[in-house]
Amino acid sequence: MTERTIRNDAELAAAGFPVITADQKLRAIAFRDYDHQPWQVKRGDYYTIDRADLKLFRVLDVPELPEEDLLVEVQDGQRIKVPGVGEPFHAQRVHVPEWIFKITEPV
Repeated sequence: MTERTIRNDAELAAAGFPVITADQKLRAIAFRDYDHQPWQVKRGDYYTIDRADLKLFRVLDVPELPEEDLLVEVQDGQRIKVPGVGEPFHAQRVHVPEWIFKITEPV
């Protein structure tokens, strides 16, 4: 487990972690809810939660069985295990595809 804390956008970018804007998060939610895009969780994927924050998570390891814990890295450098990738996982998380990070114009 890593104990470092990254405090600003420049440090996040330097650590190789993208920064998501509110507009990008809104597009990711729309992509999930209105375009009904399925998400097969894989290593390296980014996701956020559907709360009012801009925290990102990166998937580090995907278990073989859906009910096993998933290892993720939080923006601040923490590594945590979250419950498996079954239905409750998908309902509370929003996949952020790579192309979303390239959008810079507001919604």
